[in-house]
Amino acid sequence: MPARLSRAWWAAFVVVPLVLGAAAAFLGKSSIESNLQQRVERSVAGTGVAQVSVSVDGRDVTAVVPARSGNDAIDSVRDAASHVDGVRTVKVHR
Repeated sequence: MPARLSRAWWAAFVVVPLVLGAAAAFLGKSSIESNLQQRVERSVAGTGVAQVSVSVDGRDVTAVVPARSGNDAIDSVRDAASHVDGVRTVKVHR
């Protein structure tokens, strides 16, 4: 007759991988987002539009340009951000 595993072992087989997987996903996501944000900020800085605020959620980028910026500045920021490898969507607001 095969030996039965105790509840502690079953918990270890289920809980430990779940905790490790969640930790890896959380830590990996912030690192990837941080890297993407840095690359988008460098790309946007090349447009010459000053005081652009960039935030990244996953692969989605949101940029905020100063209120006095014209449509050309918005288009430049959108184009620069959208050409960064890994960006899925770009939203630009004043």
